[in-house]
Order: sequence, then C-alpha cells, then structure tokens
Amino acid sequence: MANRILKIGVMGPGESASGADMAVAFSLGALIAKNGWILLSGGRATGVMGAVNKGYKSKGGTMSVGISPVDEEGMSDDVDLIISTNMRSGRNYINTLSSDILVAVGDLSSAGTLSEVALGLIKNKPFEKKRNAFPVILLGSGPMHGALVKTYREKVLQVNSPEEVINRILALMKKK
Repeated sequence: MANRILKIGVMGPGESASGADMAVAFSLGALIAKNGWILLSGGRATGVMGAVNKGYKSKGGTMSVGISPVDEEGMSDDVDLIISTNMRSGRNYINTLSSDILVAVGDLSSAGTLSEVALGLIKNKPFEKKRNAFPVILLGSGPMHGALVKTYREKVLQVNSPEEVINRILALMKKK
C-alpha cells in the first residue's frame, strides 16, 4: 500500500438505518474526505450509504465508489464511480475485498451489513500474516457488537465516534 490512497469501506443498514446511524455516517464521510482517502460503500441513496456519501462530498471528497447490487437505479448522486454488479447481495464480497479498511456503522441486525463484517473477518485471516490485513472497525454498540469483539478480539475494534474511527485508522497506518 506504499503509495496508494487508502480505501475506506463504510457499510451499514439501508432503509432500516436510524437517524442517529445516518448522522454518524455523515460525520464519518466528512472525516474520510478530510483525510484524502477514497470512500467505498454500497452506494445507494438510502441509509448509511447515502449519508456517508453526502458527508464525504460535503467536505470535498474526491473519489467515492459505490458497488451497486444491480444497476445504477437508486444510487446516490454523491457517488463518483458506480460499479454495477448485477450480483445482489453477492456484491458484499466485492465491497469487502475492495476495501483496505472496513467500517460497519450502526446496528448489525441488518443481514447485509453483518455479512460484510463476516467477510471482512474471513478476508483478514490469519490477521498477522496478510498484506493489508486490518481489523474490522465497528462504529456503534449492540449485542452483536459485543459478541464479535469477544469472539474475534484482535480482528475487531469497537469504537464510539467517527473521530475515534479516524484515530484508530491513523494508528493502524503507523503500525503498518
């Protein structure tokens, strides 16, 4: 990753996202833009995906990538590059593999978000040996968060704010 721009994948619920999840996602998108990183998401105009892209563009983010489950219908106008997969939820694997660091925002009861977290854990196994292997960052709390942190200790970081996400990413980058 020497001279490449970091790609931060932000995943979270769509239609079921809460107002709080969307506010957090907006703030996270703005902070990702301020750091000059690329934003990767599901790209849809709803929920966490829509909010993170709006936040990213609000601070002049230069490249947001949306991995579409089907085609360009329903995608956010704030996404710069739409990759249409026609894979439905299979696109979650592309989201995970294409992200240098994966951040899950909000409630993990969404099957799509939970699958992305699980694929992120598989991608980074064994964590210590893989090039570009970083833990999955969980932004929020809930029963599933606690279970993942307990089970996958060094592979999952739980944080409480968008600022903490950025601080953890910067610390991880220094270690690599």
